[in-house]
Amino acid sequence: MPADQRPRERFNLVGPRRLKDAEVLAMIIGSGVPGQSSLELARSLLKAFGGPVGLSGATVQELQKADGVGEALAGRIAAATELARRCRLRAPKNDGG
Repeated sequence: MPADQRPRERFNLVGPRRLKDAEVLAMIIGSGVPGQSSLELARSLLKAFGGPVGLSGATVQELQKADGVGEALAGRIAAATELARRCRLRAPKNDGG
């Protein structure tokens, strides 16, 4: 994969908000597994769990059932989604006024 298409390089080039869901997840994954890049694994997980929302509701045990996901990676993904959940809960509410 060309360097300018790798998630980390794109993150540095265009910033996190311009990355696709799979690229953001690939950043959390870090490195791929034999035969599958982090980006390919991210795409596979998003498809298997129905996108970011489905992934965020998955338990560590459910994540570990996916090919290429072990205990450490499942924990990292679950921790990232938990942090996002806490951010949503603590974000100031816009009351429309």
